[in-house]
Amino acid sequence: MRTLLLVFLVSRAWAAEPVSWARSPEAFVGSLVTVQLNTGTRIAGHWTSVTLDEFTMKVEQTSNKKAIRKGLRTIPRSAISEVRVAPRRVTGRHFGRAAGFTVGFMFLYPLATKASSYAVLALPVATAIVGNALGQAYDERSGPVVFVD
Repeated sequence: MRTLLLVFLVSRAWAAEPVSWARSPEAFVGSLVTVQLNTGTRIAGHWTSVTLDEFTMKVEQTSNKKAIRKGLRTIPRSAISEVRVAPRRVTGRHFGRAAGFTVGFMFLYPLATKASSYAVLALPVATAIVGNALGQAYDERSGPVVFVD
């Protein structure tokens, strides 16, 4: 169990990706960009454009709806504390769900037949849910970005 946890944590650790500030809109195309602001607010969405001292982002998620609302917002560059980029994908969820169901049905089914019939039905569903959660964690992993000028 400890080994699995260690592998999971190591796979989530990415090296910081250097990106030029001026070329960041091209570098972040098709990705979900999460920005931690100096105020503690976290916003996520599409990185639209940049100027020398500010950036424009289509905010899809925000941790503080009063400070930064959803929609197209222009924010000063000096307000950035951290930027993380994650590719938009759902393949991990599909693979995790299928693998979880297969593991639950093929390997745990013989063990469950000795128990009640409800356990036989619950095990593949439970392992599919766990597989989906692990796949979602894989899909949503993000890497830090360092801006170079």
